[in-house]
Amino acid sequence: MIQITEVQRRGSICTVRFEEAPPLRCSRTFARRLRFSAGQQIDAALLERVRETAGADLAQQLTDRLLRRPRSRRELASRLRQEGVPEATVRETLEELEVDGGHDEIGDALALARQCVSRSGEDWNDVRQRCGARLRRRGFSPATSLHAVQTAWQERQIEPDDEQIAGPIAGATFRSRVP
Repeated sequence: MIQITEVQRRGSICTVRFEEAPPLRCSRTFARRLRFSAGQQIDAALLERVRETAGADLAQQLTDRLLRRPRSRRELASRLRQEGVPEATVRETLEELEVDGGHDEIGDALALARQCVSRSGEDWNDVRQRCGARLRRRGFSPATSLHAVQTAWQERQIEPDDEQIAGPIAGATFRSRVP
């Protein structure tokens, strides 16, 4: 039997420390479901099974949180590894996302490119280099980065200016016929 010495909660992640075993990182809900508490004793075989399921649960929760913002697959994997998720679990989680359609990498690249392509008077080459480099730093492939920047640039060129919309009305004055 292995004794739990401490259950440390930080945000949505718990670290469970044991007397004679490496610590376990899991989601807060996972720790609550299993009712981990300091002083509790757990069987070594059960702890190994808990470790297997805790990694998948933690990866799922972190992925849900990370996907609130646009991210590349490479960036997701890197962030999961930084949080201590085992490599095999990272691969499984990313494969599940791909199969389920839970992550649209091209859509995320386009969202970031739209933010990057400003309405200033920059020319295409400056925008392509600056925004493409930004997307590549975030883990998107060169082809995906270029496609996203091209699409965002074309959208920017198509959108009418406020002056064109207000054109005939801009200088007009209206008089009311109030007696």
